[in-house]
Amino acid sequence: TVKSFGSNSDGQLCLGDNIDKNTPTTVTGLSGVKQVESGFEGHTLILMDDGTVKACGRNDLGQLGLGDDVNRDEPTVVTGLSGVREVIAGSLHTLFLLEYP
Repeated sequence: TVKSFGSNSDGQLCLGDNIDKNTPTTVTGLSGVKQVESGFEGHTLILMDDGTVKACGRNDLGQLGLGDDVNRDEPTVVTGLSGVREVIAGSLHTLFLLEYP
C-alpha cells in the first residue's frame, strides 16, 4: 500500500486530484510496488515489481517520461521501458537504472 499526503498542486500525490492532503491517503490502483521516488519540484515515480514505472505530478519539462508536457494527477504508465531496477528523481528530471542486457 502506498499512502501520500502534503502539497498536491501538480497532482504529485497520485490521488486523481490537485487537492492538498494533511493526512495519509491511500493511492488506489497500485499493487506490487517496489520503490517510490519523488522529485523536488512536484513529480512522483513508482517502480513496480515487474520493472515497469508509473508517474504522476508536474510534467512541464517532460520529467515524467510520457512524451508530452501535461501534468498527471494519477499514476500513468511510462511506456517504452522494461527491466527498470531503480528510479532516481531530481528537481526537474528523472533517471532510470536498467538491467544490464
